[in-house]
Amino acid sequence: MAGHIMELSCLKFCNSQENAAQALGICLRLLESNRSSDSVRNTAAATFRQAVALIFDHVLCAESLPTSKFGSGGQISRTGTVTGDVGRSINRSESLENEFVSGGPSLMRETLTKAGKLGHRLLEDLTALAAGGSAIWLRVQSLQRTFVLDILE
Repeated sequence: MAGHIMELSCLKFCNSQENAAQALGICLRLLESNRSSDSVRNTAAATFRQAVALIFDHVLCAESLPTSKFGSGGQISRTGTVTGDVGRSINRSESLENEFVSGGPSLMRETLTKAGKLGHRLLEDLTALAAGGSAIWLRVQSLQRTFVLDILE
């Protein structure tokens, strides 16, 4: 029952990119704030991790992507899938950048569902933060690289 409630919450959350960006951005700002207590930082980090996992789980379903094999303990291992997706994203980044600079539309963005576009924007921002850049969609200037790499893993 709780799993179904979480899935419904994710569907509502994922249907509005602006709401998702705002909620995730709040978590990141709480995480990086010097005025936040340790418990607030830990809660913000856990909330962000869970939200990212839910978003990418929803992307897998919405885009009809294959799920990875079950790992030990019955948990799904996303490492291979996400790592492969990040690798493909990095390999395509140059062609996407050229399309953006030339003003041509990106075919990938046109063919994605709402959930896929949300996941794509999130992945773009996470990879930018991991590379030391800023997250445009999440509206975050910087984040601890180790945290972002952990999220991407």
